[in-house]
Amino acid sequence: ENVAADRAAIYGIPSEVVDGNDVVAVNEAATRAIARARAGEGPTIIEVKTYRHGGHSRNDACGYRPKDEADHWINDRDPVKNFRKVILDQGVITEEELQKEEAAIEREIDEAVEYAKAAPLPELSSALEHVFWEG
Repeated sequence: ENVAADRAAIYGIPSEVVDGNDVVAVNEAATRAIARARAGEGPTIIEVKTYRHGGHSRNDACGYRPKDEADHWINDRDPVKNFRKVILDQGVITEEELQKEEAAIEREIDEAVEYAKAAPLPELSSALEHVFWEG
């Protein structure tokens, strides 16, 4: 069932359904949509199909799904792990270069987290700034 893609057709908007766990396919679909928009051809709806690893809420133990189903999506369909394999297999980057990049990204994330933790909390009076409402 392609809900968003089918709904787009009702409004005459081009649409595309893409495997959301395939980094290359998502990038290609987005590239086509961006090209259409830049050419003045309007919007494109991209329906990205993927798998929700967790439950709907913190209290959802996902007991309604077979364990092997989740294992398949986590172990075999992980987009980051699979894209990592693609770029290594294609020689885009070496394992050593990739490990350096991953370490640099981890450092950047750690620094951003520390910066956020050290930042002062915003003033309560700013909670509704830039929020549109009629009332």
